[in-house]
Amino acid sequence: MSRFIRKFKTSKLFYVMIDSLRKLFMLLCSIFPLQNKIFVSSYFGGDYGDNAKYIVEELRRQNLDYQVVWLLKKSLMEHHHLPQGVKAVAYNSAASFFEMATAKVWINNSRFTTALRKRKGQLYIQTWHGGPGMKKVERDVEDALDVRYVHFAKKDSRMTDVYLSNSTFMTNLYANVFWYDGEIVECGSPRNDIFFGDTKKYADKIRAFYSIPADKKMVVYGPTFRKDHNLEVYSIDGEQCCRALSERFGGEWVLLMRLHPNLFELAEKMQTDGGRIINATQYPDPQELFAAADCLITDYSSLIVDYLPTQRPGFIFATDVDQYIDDRGFYFEFSDMPFPFSESNDRLIENILQFDEEKYRQDIAAFRKKTGLLERGVASKKAAEMIRSHMDNGR
Repeated sequence: MSRFIRKFKTSKLFYVMIDSLRKLFMLLCSIFPLQNKIFVSSYFGGDYGDNAKYIVEELRRQNLDYQVVWLLKKSLMEHHHLPQGVKAVAYNSAASFFEMATAKVWINNSRFTTALRKRKGQLYIQTWHGGPGMKKVERDVEDALDVRYVHFAKKDSRMTDVYLSNSTFMTNLYANVFWYDGEIVECGSPRNDIFFGDTKKYADKIRAFYSIPADKKMVVYGPTFRKDHNLEVYSIDGEQCCRALSERFGGEWVLLMRLHPNLFELAEKMQTDGGRIINATQYPDPQELFAAADCLITDYSSLIVDYLPTQRPGFIFATDVDQYIDDRGFYFEFSDMPFPFSESNDRLIENILQFDEEKYRQDIAAFRKKTGLLERGVASKKAAEMIRSHMDNGR
């Protein structure tokens, strides 16, 4: 019997039934009036962070007293980092459907995967979770994506009222490969506003959180995910890397390793010692880690482009380029990126030791011009203005 139930739960009929029940529940919820409420989803139920966090923080700074409901995975419901006044609701719960159906504003950085239809009078702001990056996304890799994801991605874009863009590159991407033909506002990414303020406070916060001495410098290694969950590609030699950074830039260094949110459950398998090599995967807001970092290393992730406003050293370390090209493909050649590229630990060490700061700054300027990057530290304020206008006047 249990075998039959397990098989049924993976069948198409099961998903059709679940979607039908959700639609019926949403229809019932729609009899309730919309409220001055903001419903947030970040990485399909992730903790307080990414773009939505910085929009919420800006609303709080402006004393805009809107109720904020944050969608969380069930595993986070008891141990999350939501501030007081932000309500937690469990992912895929009846309560979450009610909150979503009655909120005037939705904010999401990924995709909604429910059967919900947006109601008249609701504003959906899609922030996405990356800027100009190497790896291809959405329709450009449709054949490599799960069929159900593509279905919900198309539906999500049809419901979206506005995408926030941080560059002409992303504006063109949204318009051409996100199955979207609506409004796009070029204002920057709210999460990147953090780089335009006092970043020292985040460095102090990270040092206190991980008991890192004040005289130690920090390099953050933040690679993107692989759909096969292969950890071998994250084989950075942290000890050797820290020694090279010390030789080139001076001081003593520690490396903080943070895996992609899709790989959180594998983080404990990474080789760290809690001293010089620290597992920072569970730190609630990666943007604070990046703001605190004296150096950033990643692979194909767009987060290293987020890091550009700091003008601090950044490096690309990727050992599986051929496989990744076959799977996803790239928008840029490595030579287009301002960051020295390494396909091995030996090459990474060479790039660190030979780092040319003047060339790096020139390459950053060229990349910013090529992509039309326009981060100015005002994206959260722009999003808050949109929300306030909608709450006051509707659409």
